[in-house]
Amino acid sequence: MTELLNSVCEKFKKVASGIIKSINIMPQSELKRINDAKDYWNSSKNNTTLQDLSHWRGKGRWFDDSAWNEIGELHFSMYKELCKLTEMEDQVHGMIEWGPGGGANVTCFSKEIKTIYGVDISSPNLDECERQLKKKMDIRDLKKYYSPQTAQNVVSN
Repeated sequence: MTELLNSVCEKFKKVASGIIKSINIMPQSELKRINDAKDYWNSSKNNTTLQDLSHWRGKGRWFDDSAWNEIGELHFSMYKELCKLTEMEDQVHGMIEWGPGGGANVTCFSKEIKTIYGVDISSPNLDECERQLKKKMDIRDLKKYYSPQTAQNVVSN
């Protein structure tokens, strides 16, 4: 099975490489891809489609508060079940959420977990996450970090 998978992957690489050469596309550098992604997601401040994709409360599918709350509660219940299965209940005191978007997960997890770091490529997403945390938890001391070298933003409580 592994040999078949490797063979398929190699054939795909050859075909893809040929297509790229034939239409004269040069591969982008990693930095260019990072900056393009950062620019795209940072436009979420004024783009309701991206706000919907990032789970902003009150936007798109999340217009109804119950839908927004349910997505965070679903992920929190999955986490609780995993803690039970691994016998780690009440032992997790900190977490990192990669891509917290509008904060649906962070607001649910913050009921139990003292320190949460949200890492997102989008400053507007972190601003929205921060707004939701402050609104739900009455948090006044939220720390935000931004690293332009890696195009990552961090919010923590």
